[in-house]
Amino acid sequence: DLPDVRTHTKQWIAETDKICKDRFNPLKPLPFDHDRGQTEDYFLGNLNENVVQEIVQTRRFACSTRHRLSENATRLFSKHDFDEAWPALGDREREKHLLAAVKEQEGQRNSADFQLRGPTKLDCPELYWEELVKDKGRGFLNLLMSLMLDNNDDPPKQPLVLEQPRFDEIIGWSDQAGPGQRACLDFRRVIRTRHIETYCSLVLAEYCGKKVQYQSLAHEHSKTKETLAAAKPMISFFTAGDSEQTKRWMKDEVARRKQMKLFCEHCLKVEDKKDGKMSVCQPCKRIGREVRYCGKDCQKSAWKFHKRDCGKKFGASPPFVTTWFLFSWFLRFLFRRGGLPFPGSGPRRPSSFLSPIRFLDGFSKKVGLSVLLTVRRLVRFSLVRLGGLYGAILFAIMRNRSMFNADESALFYMYRVFQRWETAEDAKHQYLRKQLRKEYGIPFENVMNALDNGIFPAPPTVSTEELDAMLTVFKKTGRFSEELRDYVPGAKGKKTVPRGIQVGPKKDLTVMLEWPED
Repeated sequence: DLPDVRTHTKQWIAETDKICKDRFNPLKPLPFDHDRGQTEDYFLGNLNENVVQEIVQTRRFACSTRHRLSENATRLFSKHDFDEAWPALGDREREKHLLAAVKEQEGQRNSADFQLRGPTKLDCPELYWEELVKDKGRGFLNLLMSLMLDNNDDPPKQPLVLEQPRFDEIIGWSDQAGPGQRACLDFRRVIRTRHIETYCSLVLAEYCGKKVQYQSLAHEHSKTKETLAAAKPMISFFTAGDSEQTKRWMKDEVARRKQMKLFCEHCLKVEDKKDGKMSVCQPCKRIGREVRYCGKDCQKSAWKFHKRDCGKKFGASPPFVTTWFLFSWFLRFLFRRGGLPFPGSGPRRPSSFLSPIRFLDGFSKKVGLSVLLTVRRLVRFSLVRLGGLYGAILFAIMRNRSMFNADESALFYMYRVFQRWETAEDAKHQYLRKQLRKEYGIPFENVMNALDNGIFPAPPTVSTEELDAMLTVFKKTGRFSEELRDYVPGAKGKKTVPRGIQVGPKKDLTVMLEWPED
Protein backbone atom coordinates (compact mmCIF):
# COMPACT_ATOMS: atom_id res chain seq x y z
CA ASP A 1 0.00 0.00 0.00
CA LEU A 2 1.21 3.49 -0.85
CA PRO A 3 1.21 6.37 1.66
CA ASP A 4 -1.71 8.80 1.46
CA VAL A 5 -0.62 11.30 -1.18
CA ARG A 6 -2.71 14.07 0.38
CA THR A 7 -1.04 13.86 3.80
CA HIS A 8 2.36 12.30 3.01
CA THR A 9 3.13 13.67 -0.44
CA LYS A 10 6.92 13.35 -0.35
CA GLN A 11 6.74 9.78 0.93
CA TRP A 12 4.22 8.93 -1.80
CA ILE A 13 6.56 10.37 -4.44
CA ALA A 14 9.54 8.44 -3.07
CA GLU A 15 7.60 5.14 -3.08
CA THR A 16 6.13 5.58 -6.56
CA ASP A 17 9.51 6.62 -7.97
CA LYS A 18 11.05 3.49 -6.47
CA ILE A 19 8.37 1.25 -8.00
CA CYS A 20 8.60 3.01 -11.36
CA LYS A 21 12.40 2.65 -11.49
CA ASP A 22 12.03 -1.05 -10.78
CA ARG A 23 9.42 -1.44 -13.54
CA PHE A 24 11.54 0.46 -16.06
CA ASN A 25 14.87 -1.15 -15.20
CA PRO A 26 16.02 -2.64 -18.54
CA LEU A 27 18.12 -5.23 -16.70
CA LYS A 28 15.04 -6.77 -15.09
CA PRO A 29 12.34 -8.93 -16.68
CA LEU A 30 9.25 -7.16 -17.95
CA PRO A 31 6.65 -6.76 -15.19
CA PHE A 32 3.30 -8.49 -15.65
CA ASP A 33 0.75 -6.68 -17.80
CA HIS A 34 -2.65 -8.14 -18.62
CA ASP A 35 -2.65 -6.81 -22.21
CA ARG A 36 0.76 -8.12 -23.27
CA GLY A 37 0.55 -11.31 -25.28
CA GLN A 38 -3.21 -11.16 -25.86
CA THR A 39 -4.66 -12.03 -29.26
CA GLU A 40 -6.33 -9.68 -31.71
CA ASP A 41 -9.67 -11.40 -30.98
CA TYR A 42 -9.30 -10.47 -27.31
CA PHE A 43 -8.91 -6.77 -28.12
CA LEU A 44 -11.67 -6.75 -30.72
CA GLY A 45 -13.95 -8.36 -28.14
CA ASN A 46 -13.37 -5.41 -25.82
CA LEU A 47 -13.95 -2.81 -28.52
CA ASN A 48 -17.71 -2.44 -28.48
CA GLU A 49 -19.32 0.76 -29.74
CA ASN A 50 -19.33 2.39 -26.31
CA VAL A 51 -15.65 1.74 -25.68
CA VAL A 52 -14.62 3.08 -29.09
CA GLN A 53 -16.72 6.19 -28.56
CA GLU A 54 -14.89 6.85 -25.29
CA ILE A 55 -11.52 6.29 -26.98
CA VAL A 56 -12.40 8.77 -29.72
CA GLN A 57 -13.56 11.33 -27.16
CA THR A 58 -10.46 10.86 -25.01
CA ARG A 59 -8.26 11.50 -28.02
CA ARG A 60 -10.16 14.73 -28.64
CA PHE A 61 -9.62 15.77 -25.03
CA ALA A 62 -5.93 14.93 -25.30
CA CYS A 63 -5.61 17.25 -28.31
CA SER A 64 -7.39 20.10 -26.55
CA THR A 65 -5.52 19.77 -23.24
CA ARG A 66 -2.17 19.77 -25.01
CA HIS A 67 -3.17 22.84 -27.00
CA ARG A 68 -4.27 24.64 -23.85
CA LEU A 69 -1.05 23.67 -22.04
CA SER A 70 1.05 24.90 -24.95
CA GLU A 71 -0.78 28.24 -25.08
CA ASN A 72 -0.44 28.76 -21.33
CA ALA A 73 3.25 27.83 -21.36
CA THR A 74 3.93 30.07 -24.36
CA ARG A 75 2.30 32.98 -22.53
CA LEU A 76 4.47 32.39 -19.46
CA PHE A 77 7.68 32.04 -21.47
CA SER A 78 7.12 35.01 -23.76
CA LYS A 79 5.45 37.50 -21.41
CA HIS A 80 6.83 36.53 -18.01
CA ASP A 81 10.29 35.10 -18.81
CA PHE A 82 9.34 31.79 -17.19
CA ASP A 83 12.54 30.17 -18.44
CA GLU A 84 14.43 32.59 -16.18
CA ALA A 85 11.88 33.10 -13.41
CA TRP A 86 11.45 29.37 -12.63
CA PRO A 87 15.16 28.63 -11.96
CA ALA A 88 15.38 31.93 -10.05
CA LEU A 89 12.88 30.67 -7.45
CA GLY A 90 14.26 29.25 -4.25
CA ASP A 91 14.37 25.45 -3.99
CA ARG A 92 11.57 25.43 -1.40
CA GLU A 93 9.36 27.68 -3.52
CA ARG A 94 9.79 25.48 -6.61
CA GLU A 95 9.16 22.33 -4.59
CA LYS A 96 6.00 23.87 -3.17
CA HIS A 97 4.51 24.17 -6.66
CA LEU A 98 5.70 20.72 -7.76
CA LEU A 99 4.37 19.04 -4.61
CA ALA A 100 1.04 20.86 -4.76
CA ALA A 101 0.53 19.62 -8.32
CA VAL A 102 1.22 16.01 -7.26
CA LYS A 103 -1.24 16.29 -4.39
CA GLU A 104 -3.90 17.84 -6.63
CA GLN A 105 -3.53 15.28 -9.42
CA GLU A 106 -3.05 12.09 -7.44
CA GLY A 107 -5.37 12.98 -4.58
CA GLN A 108 -8.47 13.09 -6.75
CA ARG A 109 -10.76 10.16 -6.05
CA ASN A 110 -12.60 10.80 -9.29
CA SER A 111 -9.51 11.50 -11.38
CA ALA A 112 -9.69 10.38 -15.00
CA ASP A 113 -6.22 8.91 -14.51
CA PHE A 114 -7.46 6.32 -12.00
CA GLN A 115 -6.18 2.90 -13.04
CA LEU A 116 -6.84 -0.58 -11.70
CA ARG A 117 -3.22 -1.32 -12.52
CA GLY A 118 -2.15 1.34 -10.00
CA PRO A 119 -1.42 5.07 -10.33
CA THR A 120 -0.57 6.10 -13.87
CA LYS A 121 2.56 7.74 -12.47
CA LEU A 122 4.06 4.25 -12.15
CA ASP A 123 4.31 4.30 -15.95
CA CYS A 124 5.91 7.77 -16.15
CA PRO A 125 9.69 7.85 -15.60
CA GLU A 126 9.53 11.38 -17.00
CA LEU A 127 8.09 12.40 -13.61
CA TYR A 128 10.95 11.14 -11.44
CA TRP A 129 11.35 13.72 -8.70
CA GLU A 130 15.11 14.12 -9.13
CA GLU A 131 14.57 14.78 -12.85
CA LEU A 132 12.01 17.52 -12.19
CA VAL A 133 14.11 19.41 -9.65
CA LYS A 134 17.58 18.97 -11.14
CA ASP A 135 19.59 22.00 -12.25
CA LYS A 136 17.37 24.45 -10.33
CA GLY A 137 14.18 23.11 -11.87
CA ARG A 138 15.37 23.12 -15.48
CA GLY A 139 14.46 19.45 -15.67
CA PHE A 140 10.81 20.46 -15.39
CA LEU A 141 11.32 23.22 -17.97
CA ASN A 142 12.78 20.73 -20.44
CA LEU A 143 9.83 18.38 -19.92
CA LEU A 144 7.38 21.24 -20.38
CA MET A 145 9.02 22.38 -23.61
CA SER A 146 8.91 18.83 -25.00
CA LEU A 147 5.10 18.98 -24.70
CA MET A 148 4.64 22.36 -26.38
CA LEU A 149 3.43 22.76 -29.94
CA ASP A 150 5.67 24.26 -32.60
CA ASN A 151 2.82 26.55 -33.59
CA ASN A 152 -0.16 27.21 -31.30
CA ASP A 153 -2.16 28.59 -34.22
CA ASP A 154 -2.17 25.10 -35.75
CA PRO A 155 -4.19 23.01 -33.23
CA PRO A 156 -3.18 19.34 -33.03
CA LYS A 157 -5.33 16.86 -34.93
CA GLN A 158 -3.79 13.81 -33.28
CA PRO A 159 -2.92 13.40 -29.60
CA LEU A 160 0.72 13.45 -28.58
CA VAL A 161 2.36 10.16 -27.62
CA LEU A 162 5.62 10.54 -25.72
CA GLU A 163 7.74 7.66 -26.93
CA GLN A 164 8.82 5.34 -24.09
CA PRO A 165 10.23 2.06 -25.49
CA ARG A 166 10.15 0.22 -22.15
CA PHE A 167 6.47 1.07 -21.65
CA ASP A 168 5.71 -0.16 -25.16
CA GLU A 169 7.44 -3.44 -24.30
CA ILE A 170 5.49 -3.76 -21.05
CA ILE A 171 2.09 -3.40 -22.71
CA GLY A 172 3.06 -5.32 -25.86
CA TRP A 173 2.69 -2.44 -28.32
CA SER A 174 3.57 -3.07 -31.97
CA ASP A 175 3.03 -1.00 -35.10
CA GLN A 176 2.42 -4.25 -36.96
CA ALA A 177 -0.42 -5.40 -34.69
CA GLY A 178 -4.04 -5.64 -35.77
CA PRO A 179 -6.41 -2.64 -35.57
CA GLY A 180 -8.04 -3.81 -32.34
CA GLN A 181 -4.76 -4.21 -30.50
CA ARG A 182 -3.39 -0.93 -31.80
CA ALA A 183 -6.57 0.94 -30.80
CA CYS A 184 -6.51 -0.38 -27.23
CA LEU A 185 -2.77 -0.09 -26.62
CA ASP A 186 -2.39 3.28 -28.31
CA PHE A 187 -5.15 4.45 -25.98
CA ARG A 188 -2.94 3.50 -23.03
CA ARG A 189 -0.01 5.39 -24.59
CA VAL A 190 -2.21 8.47 -24.98
CA ILE A 191 -3.41 8.19 -21.36
CA ARG A 192 0.19 7.98 -20.14
CA THR A 193 1.19 11.09 -22.08
CA ARG A 194 -1.92 12.93 -21.00
CA HIS A 195 -1.08 12.18 -17.35
CA ILE A 196 2.28 13.92 -17.82
CA GLU A 197 0.63 16.86 -19.60
CA THR A 198 -1.92 17.19 -16.80
CA TYR A 199 0.83 17.30 -14.19
CA CYS A 200 2.67 20.06 -16.06
CA SER A 201 -0.59 22.01 -16.42
CA LEU A 202 -1.19 21.75 -12.67
CA VAL A 203 2.33 23.00 -11.90
CA LEU A 204 1.72 26.06 -14.10
CA ALA A 205 -1.65 26.63 -12.44
CA GLU A 206 -0.05 26.48 -9.00
CA TYR A 207 2.70 28.86 -10.12
CA CYS A 208 0.07 31.35 -11.36
CA GLY A 209 -2.01 30.98 -8.21
CA LYS A 210 -4.98 29.44 -10.01
CA LYS A 211 -7.18 26.62 -8.76
CA VAL A 212 -8.00 23.77 -11.13
CA GLN A 213 -11.37 22.08 -10.81
CA TYR A 214 -11.74 18.49 -11.96
CA GLN A 215 -14.85 17.61 -13.93
CA SER A 216 -15.77 14.11 -15.10
CA LEU A 217 -17.66 13.99 -18.39
CA ALA A 218 -19.37 10.90 -19.75
CA HIS A 219 -21.70 9.64 -22.46
CA GLU A 220 -24.81 7.95 -21.09
CA HIS A 221 -24.11 4.44 -22.32
CA SER A 222 -25.97 2.47 -19.68
CA LYS A 223 -27.10 2.49 -16.06
CA THR A 224 -24.55 2.18 -13.27
CA LYS A 225 -25.88 -1.09 -11.85
CA GLU A 226 -25.77 -2.99 -15.14
CA THR A 227 -22.38 -1.52 -16.08
CA LEU A 228 -20.71 -2.53 -12.82
CA ALA A 229 -22.25 -5.98 -12.91
CA ALA A 230 -20.70 -6.57 -16.34
CA ALA A 231 -17.34 -5.18 -15.17
CA LYS A 232 -17.15 -7.22 -11.95
CA PRO A 233 -15.24 -10.21 -13.43
CA MET A 234 -12.54 -7.89 -14.80
CA ILE A 235 -12.31 -6.03 -11.47
CA SER A 236 -11.97 -9.31 -9.63
CA PHE A 237 -9.14 -10.29 -11.97
CA PHE A 238 -7.17 -7.12 -11.27
CA THR A 239 -7.71 -7.41 -7.50
CA ALA A 240 -6.49 -11.04 -7.58
CA GLY A 241 -9.86 -12.30 -6.33
CA ASP A 242 -9.86 -10.13 -3.20
CA SER A 243 -13.62 -9.72 -2.63
CA GLU A 244 -13.24 -6.87 -0.13
CA GLN A 245 -11.04 -4.87 -2.50
CA THR A 246 -13.44 -5.58 -5.37
CA LYS A 247 -16.40 -4.32 -3.33
CA ARG A 248 -14.46 -1.21 -2.29
CA TRP A 249 -13.60 -0.42 -5.90
CA MET A 250 -17.22 -0.94 -6.99
CA LYS A 251 -18.42 1.39 -4.23
CA ASP A 252 -15.91 4.06 -5.22
CA GLU A 253 -16.93 3.68 -8.86
CA VAL A 254 -20.58 4.30 -7.97
CA ALA A 255 -19.51 7.57 -6.31
CA ARG A 256 -17.42 8.53 -9.34
CA ARG A 257 -20.23 7.87 -11.78
CA LYS A 258 -22.56 10.10 -9.76
CA GLN A 259 -20.15 12.97 -10.35
CA MET A 260 -19.99 12.45 -14.11
CA LYS A 261 -21.77 15.01 -16.27
CA LEU A 262 -23.37 14.72 -19.69
CA PHE A 263 -22.08 17.29 -22.17
CA CYS A 264 -22.36 18.88 -25.60
CA GLU A 265 -20.33 16.98 -28.17
CA HIS A 266 -19.22 20.22 -29.84
CA CYS A 267 -18.53 22.89 -27.21
CA LEU A 268 -18.31 20.52 -24.17
CA LYS A 269 -20.84 22.54 -22.20
CA VAL A 270 -22.13 20.47 -19.28
CA GLU A 271 -25.82 19.57 -19.27
CA ASP A 272 -27.67 21.46 -16.53
CA LYS A 273 -31.07 20.29 -15.32
CA LYS A 274 -32.18 23.92 -15.00
CA ASP A 275 -31.78 24.36 -18.76
CA GLY A 276 -33.47 21.07 -19.60
CA LYS A 277 -32.01 18.06 -21.37
CA MET A 278 -29.82 18.50 -24.41
CA SER A 279 -30.97 17.19 -27.76
CA VAL A 280 -29.61 13.81 -28.87
CA CYS A 281 -28.61 12.87 -32.42
CA GLN A 282 -31.40 10.50 -33.45
CA PRO A 283 -29.52 8.38 -36.07
CA CYS A 284 -26.80 7.73 -33.47
CA LYS A 285 -29.35 6.99 -30.76
CA ARG A 286 -30.95 4.31 -32.94
CA ILE A 287 -27.66 2.37 -32.90
CA GLY A 288 -27.20 2.92 -29.15
CA ARG A 289 -24.76 5.84 -29.23
CA GLU A 290 -25.33 9.00 -27.18
CA VAL A 291 -24.27 12.22 -28.95
CA ARG A 292 -25.63 15.42 -27.40
CA TYR A 293 -25.76 19.05 -28.50
CA CYS A 294 -26.64 22.08 -26.39
CA GLY A 295 -28.32 23.82 -29.33
CA LYS A 296 -28.78 24.00 -33.08
CA ASP A 297 -25.69 26.16 -33.57
CA CYS A 298 -23.40 23.52 -32.08
CA GLN A 299 -25.12 20.71 -33.97
CA LYS A 300 -24.76 22.61 -37.24
CA SER A 301 -21.10 23.48 -36.57
CA ALA A 302 -20.25 19.88 -35.68
CA TRP A 303 -21.95 18.35 -38.73
CA LYS A 304 -18.95 18.78 -41.03
CA PHE A 305 -17.11 16.16 -39.00
CA HIS A 306 -19.94 14.27 -37.34
CA LYS A 307 -21.48 13.26 -40.67
CA ARG A 308 -18.58 10.84 -41.17
CA ASP A 309 -19.78 8.68 -38.26
CA CYS A 310 -23.44 9.68 -37.86
CA GLY A 311 -25.60 6.59 -37.40
CA LYS A 312 -22.74 4.28 -38.37
CA LYS A 313 -20.94 1.63 -36.38
CA PHE A 314 -17.45 2.72 -35.37
CA GLY A 315 -15.35 -0.43 -35.66
CA ALA A 316 -11.71 -0.34 -34.60
CA SER A 317 -10.28 2.22 -37.00
CA PRO A 318 -11.88 5.59 -36.05
CA PRO A 319 -9.54 6.17 -33.07
CA PHE A 320 -6.74 6.61 -35.61
CA VAL A 321 -8.67 8.90 -37.93
CA THR A 322 -7.53 12.52 -37.68
CA THR A 323 -9.12 13.97 -34.55
CA TRP A 324 -11.36 16.93 -35.30
CA PHE A 325 -10.81 20.08 -33.28
CA LEU A 326 -14.05 21.97 -32.81
CA PHE A 327 -14.01 23.25 -29.25
CA SER A 328 -15.54 26.71 -29.50
CA TRP A 329 -13.09 28.43 -27.17
CA PHE A 330 -10.12 27.15 -29.20
CA LEU A 331 -11.47 27.76 -32.70
CA ARG A 332 -9.12 29.91 -34.75
CA PHE A 333 -10.02 31.81 -37.89
CA LEU A 334 -6.60 31.79 -39.49
CA PHE A 335 -5.68 34.19 -42.26
CA ARG A 336 -1.90 33.91 -42.19
CA ARG A 337 -0.17 36.71 -44.02
CA GLY A 338 1.85 35.60 -47.01
CA GLY A 339 5.59 35.20 -46.75
CA LEU A 340 5.87 34.06 -43.13
CA PRO A 341 7.16 30.49 -42.86
CA PHE A 342 6.41 27.94 -40.19
CA PRO A 343 9.47 26.80 -38.22
CA GLY A 344 11.47 24.14 -39.99
CA SER A 345 12.41 20.71 -38.74
CA GLY A 346 15.00 20.30 -36.03
CA PRO A 347 15.13 21.48 -32.41
CA ARG A 348 11.88 22.77 -30.93
CA ARG A 349 11.70 26.55 -31.22
CA PRO A 350 11.25 28.44 -27.94
CA SER A 351 8.07 30.37 -27.17
CA SER A 352 10.04 33.63 -27.22
CA PHE A 353 10.49 32.92 -30.95
CA LEU A 354 6.90 31.82 -31.68
CA SER A 355 5.16 34.66 -29.84
CA PRO A 356 6.66 37.48 -31.98
CA ILE A 357 5.70 35.57 -35.14
CA ARG A 358 2.04 35.56 -34.11
CA PHE A 359 2.33 39.25 -33.18
CA LEU A 360 3.90 40.06 -36.56
CA ASP A 361 1.08 38.16 -38.29
CA GLY A 362 -1.26 41.05 -37.54
CA PHE A 363 0.83 43.67 -39.34
CA SER A 364 1.05 42.72 -43.01
CA LYS A 365 3.12 45.75 -44.03
CA LYS A 366 5.80 45.38 -41.37
CA VAL A 367 8.80 43.22 -42.17
CA GLY A 368 9.98 42.57 -38.62
CA LEU A 369 9.93 43.57 -34.99
CA SER A 370 12.42 43.86 -32.19
CA VAL A 371 12.06 43.89 -28.43
CA LEU A 372 12.98 47.34 -27.18
CA LEU A 373 12.41 46.89 -23.47
CA THR A 374 11.03 44.52 -20.87
CA VAL A 375 9.75 46.25 -17.75
CA ARG A 376 8.08 44.28 -14.98
CA ARG A 377 7.64 41.39 -17.39
CA LEU A 378 5.75 43.55 -19.90
CA VAL A 379 7.26 43.36 -23.37
CA ARG A 380 7.36 46.41 -25.64
CA PHE A 381 7.85 45.62 -29.33
CA SER A 382 9.14 47.93 -32.03
CA LEU A 383 7.66 47.18 -35.45
CA VAL A 384 10.10 47.57 -38.34
CA ARG A 385 9.05 48.88 -41.72
CA LEU A 386 11.67 49.34 -44.44
CA GLY A 387 10.78 52.00 -46.96
CA GLY A 388 12.87 50.89 -49.94
CA LEU A 389 11.81 47.95 -52.08
CA TYR A 390 15.30 46.43 -52.26
CA GLY A 391 15.90 46.59 -48.52
CA ALA A 392 12.41 45.32 -47.65
CA ILE A 393 12.66 42.35 -50.03
CA LEU A 394 16.12 41.36 -48.83
CA PHE A 395 15.20 41.70 -45.17
CA ALA A 396 12.06 39.56 -45.66
CA ILE A 397 14.19 36.81 -47.24
CA MET A 398 16.75 36.95 -44.43
CA ARG A 399 13.99 37.05 -41.82
CA ASN A 400 12.41 33.91 -43.27
CA ARG A 401 15.71 32.06 -43.40
CA SER A 402 16.31 32.94 -39.76
CA MET A 403 12.81 31.92 -38.75
CA PHE A 404 12.90 28.67 -40.68
CA ASN A 405 16.27 27.21 -39.71
CA ALA A 406 18.25 29.93 -37.86
CA ASP A 407 20.69 30.41 -40.74
CA GLU A 408 23.74 32.19 -39.25
CA SER A 409 24.51 34.46 -42.22
CA ALA A 410 20.85 35.56 -42.26
CA LEU A 411 20.97 36.19 -38.50
CA PHE A 412 24.05 38.38 -39.00
CA TYR A 413 22.15 40.41 -41.60
CA MET A 414 19.07 40.76 -39.36
CA TYR A 415 21.21 41.83 -36.42
CA ARG A 416 22.88 44.56 -38.44
CA VAL A 417 19.51 45.87 -39.66
CA PHE A 418 17.99 45.87 -36.17
CA GLN A 419 20.98 47.77 -34.78
CA ARG A 420 19.68 50.78 -36.65
CA TRP A 421 16.76 50.96 -34.21
CA GLU A 422 18.86 50.63 -31.05
CA THR A 423 18.98 53.69 -28.81
CA ALA A 424 21.95 54.34 -26.58
CA GLU A 425 20.04 52.95 -23.59
CA ASP A 426 18.96 49.86 -25.50
CA ALA A 427 22.53 49.22 -26.64
CA LYS A 428 23.76 49.69 -23.09
CA HIS A 429 21.46 47.00 -21.76
CA GLN A 430 21.86 44.81 -24.87
CA TYR A 431 18.13 44.17 -25.18
CA LEU A 432 18.49 43.32 -28.85
CA ARG A 433 21.15 40.69 -28.27
CA LYS A 434 19.21 39.24 -25.35
CA GLN A 435 16.02 38.90 -27.38
CA LEU A 436 17.73 37.33 -30.40
CA ARG A 437 19.59 34.92 -28.11
CA LYS A 438 16.25 33.83 -26.63
CA GLU A 439 14.72 33.44 -30.08
CA TYR A 440 17.53 31.67 -31.93
CA GLY A 441 19.82 30.20 -29.27
CA ILE A 442 23.18 28.69 -30.29
CA PRO A 443 23.22 29.89 -33.95
CA PHE A 444 22.93 33.50 -32.81
CA GLU A 445 25.49 32.89 -30.06
CA ASN A 446 27.90 31.74 -32.78
CA VAL A 447 27.37 35.00 -34.69
CA MET A 448 27.95 37.10 -31.56
CA ASN A 449 31.07 35.15 -30.58
CA ALA A 450 32.51 35.69 -34.06
CA LEU A 451 31.81 39.45 -33.97
CA ASP A 452 33.20 39.80 -30.45
CA ASN A 453 36.41 38.16 -31.70
CA GLY A 454 36.66 40.51 -34.68
CA ILE A 455 35.56 37.89 -37.21
CA PHE A 456 32.83 38.77 -39.70
CA PRO A 457 30.49 35.91 -40.68
CA ALA A 458 30.23 35.31 -44.42
CA PRO A 459 27.64 37.59 -46.08
CA PRO A 460 24.50 35.78 -47.22
CA THR A 461 23.77 35.03 -50.86
CA VAL A 462 20.36 35.18 -52.52
CA SER A 463 19.21 33.22 -55.57
CA THR A 464 17.04 34.71 -58.31
CA GLU A 465 14.35 32.14 -57.39
CA GLU A 466 14.22 33.44 -53.81
CA LEU A 467 13.96 37.01 -55.05
CA ASP A 468 11.15 36.13 -57.43
CA ALA A 469 9.20 34.27 -54.73
CA MET A 470 9.34 37.22 -52.32
CA LEU A 471 8.58 39.78 -55.03
CA THR A 472 5.49 37.72 -55.87
CA VAL A 473 4.39 37.74 -52.22
CA PHE A 474 4.84 41.52 -52.02
CA LYS A 475 2.83 42.02 -55.20
CA LYS A 476 -0.03 39.80 -53.99
CA THR A 477 -0.22 41.60 -50.64
CA GLY A 478 -0.19 45.06 -52.22
CA ARG A 479 3.16 46.17 -50.88
CA PHE A 480 5.09 48.55 -53.15
CA SER A 481 2.18 48.32 -55.60
CA GLU A 482 3.52 51.15 -57.78
CA GLU A 483 7.00 49.65 -58.13
CA LEU A 484 5.67 46.13 -58.73
CA ARG A 485 2.77 47.05 -61.00
CA ASP A 486 4.43 45.64 -64.13
CA TYR A 487 6.32 42.81 -62.47
CA VAL A 488 5.59 39.38 -63.98
CA PRO A 489 6.30 36.47 -61.57
CA GLY A 490 8.83 33.90 -62.74
CA ALA A 491 12.63 33.94 -62.58
CA LYS A 492 13.54 31.66 -65.47
CA GLY A 493 15.13 33.37 -68.47
CA LYS A 494 14.90 36.89 -67.07
CA LYS A 495 17.67 39.44 -67.46
CA THR A 496 19.12 40.71 -64.20
CA VAL A 497 21.26 43.61 -63.02
CA PRO A 498 23.61 43.48 -60.02
CA ARG A 499 22.69 45.51 -56.96
CA GLY A 500 24.49 45.82 -53.66
CA ILE A 501 22.62 46.38 -50.38
CA GLN A 502 24.63 47.78 -47.47
CA VAL A 503 23.32 47.56 -43.89
CA GLY A 504 24.49 48.21 -40.35
CA PRO A 505 25.34 51.37 -38.41
CA LYS A 506 28.72 51.47 -40.21
CA LYS A 507 27.46 49.98 -43.50
CA ASP A 508 29.91 47.13 -43.00
CA LEU A 509 27.77 44.34 -44.46
CA THR A 510 27.11 44.20 -48.20
CA VAL A 511 24.83 41.69 -49.92
CA MET A 512 24.84 41.40 -53.71
CA LEU A 513 21.57 40.72 -55.54
CA GLU A 514 20.87 39.76 -59.15
CA TRP A 515 17.81 41.98 -59.49
CA PRO A 516 15.31 41.31 -62.32
CA GLU A 517 15.28 44.11 -64.90
CA ASP A 518 11.49 44.28 -65.07
